[in-house]
Amino acid sequence: MYADKGSYYPRIAVCTAFRQSTVDPQVRLFQLLQFLRMSISEFSTHLYPRLCLLHKSYLQPSGSKERKALDRLFGFDAQLDERSTAELRLQNVEGTAGERILRVVEQIRFEKFDAPFIPLRIVAPK
Repeated sequence: MYADKGSYYPRIAVCTAFRQSTVDPQVRLFQLLQFLRMSISEFSTHLYPRLCLLHKSYLQPSGSKERKALDRLFGFDAQLDERSTAELRLQNVEGTAGERILRVVEQIRFEKFDAPFIPLRIVAPK
C-alpha cells in the first residue's frame, strides 16, 4: 500500500532538514543534502519505512505464550529489551518459525527490488 502524495507533506515537515527552530543549521543542511542524493524509491522508503507485524506477543499478558514464541523464533528463552534485540538472530533451521519468517523477509526483499535493501530489525516494546 502506497501513500498518496498529500500525505507526504506532513512526513516531510517532521524531517530534521525542514525544522528551523529546533535543529542546528549544519544538521539541517546535512539532512537536506542526503535527501537530494536519494532516488525517489529511497526517499519514499525513508519517509514511510515498511513495517510488517509478525507476532503480537506485546499485546498478550507476559507469560508462557511469549516465552514459547521466543523459543520458537530464536531458539532460547529470553527477556527482550532494547539492548538484547541487537544481538538476536532468527533461527534458520528447517521447519522452525524463525526460518519461515526469514523466507517471508527474503520474498519481500525480492518483490521490492526497486526500493533500497530492506533491513530486518527486531524491535522490543517498551
